Amino acid sequence: MLMLTIGSARAQWMVQDIAARPGSSAVLDMTYRSSGEKFTAVCSDTGVFVSYAVGFQIVRGRNETLEGSYQVDDGPMRPIAWTAPGRTAYVGARYAEALLHDIAGADRLFIQFAGVEQTFDLTPLKPYAEAIKRRCRMH
Repeated sequence: MLMLTIGSARAQWMVQDIAARPGSSAVLDMTYRSSGEKFTAVCSDTGVFVSYAVGFQIVRGRNETLEGSYQVDDGPMRPIAWTAPGRTAYVGARYAEALLHDIAGADRLFIQFAGVEQTFDLTPLKPYAEAIKRRCRMH
């Protein structure tokens, strides 16, 4: 397992490249933490998972999908859907792979949904662009 923490004491990325074990596949876990917020992207041969803990209760209707958008670098705004059963929002499965594909090798990610707007510096993840593509079945 390779684990690398990059960033200041207030905001940092932690990347874990976890080798496959009997009964489980290899996993790439990228987590960003800053002032009570946590963005996590995990991928393996079995799928992709993306979540964002905003640190406050997200106001929404029961079982409501939260429509939002994201932008990578200076590219176009792209649609994305989230579910939020509490303080953590989860990217809808059909959007998660596209999001990870788009951020592999990028400099910046901007997300917005349900009153949340956040920009992430992705430059610390650039050395992992090939690992993201490999783990997330993008080759």
